[in-house]
Amino acid sequence: MRIPGKSLLALSLYAALALSGSGCTSLDEIHIPFVDPPVDYSFETAADRMGKYRAMGEAASSKPAQEQESQSQQLAEAFGTERDALVRGSIALAAAHYPTAAAKTVLLAAIRDENAETRKAACLAWGRRGGPEGASVLSDVLEAEQDRDVRLVAVRALGEIKDPAAVAVLARGLEDSDVAIQHRAMRSLENVTGKYYGNDVNLWRQYAQGQDVPEQTPSIAERVKRIF
Repeated sequence: MRIPGKSLLALSLYAALALSGSGCTSLDEIHIPFVDPPVDYSFETAADRMGKYRAMGEAASSKPAQEQESQSQQLAEAFGTERDALVRGSIALAAAHYPTAAAKTVLLAAIRDENAETRKAACLAWGRRGGPEGASVLSDVLEAEQDRDVRLVAVRALGEIKDPAAVAVLARGLEDSDVAIQHRAMRSLENVTGKYYGNDVNLWRQYAQGQDVPEQTPSIAERVKRIF
């Protein structure tokens, strides 16, 4: 029969005291078995928290307005106390699904976070939120952000915003000194507009300026790439 750890330890100590009282001069001969410390199964890992927030975001649209408000408040509180940058990013991605003031507060805080990983997630969240406001926030990132990877994610996120405001911001990306930003801006414009001018940045610039530019025909390789 297996005796629980605490009970086994108590019995061992009781036996030690009894034997010492019966004339034993040393406890060295008494074997006290090793007892594993109790495990706290209630502890949440960073992965657990990220999964929890992802599930909240995925289910947000099915919740009534009052519950959305309550949950977005929970996200705001969690963001303010969370020390893990990746988890803060998960909170921001979840907040993008809530059309509430509290959720917007989370997204604004995340885009200014000290950690680049959180800011990258915040860019994707603003792309998901969309609209002129999303385009405006990502425009500010493109202008002021120092981290190249964050800027690239911002341009990618703009490609998810089907709004004329996003096209205007991406047009500025075509003039960026970083060729990678230019290339990402072309792909995002392709996604937003449905147009195809390949990797010809000059044709994309002409289109962004409102000129009537005949579309190119993508090669078979390009068509396959667009599918996958």
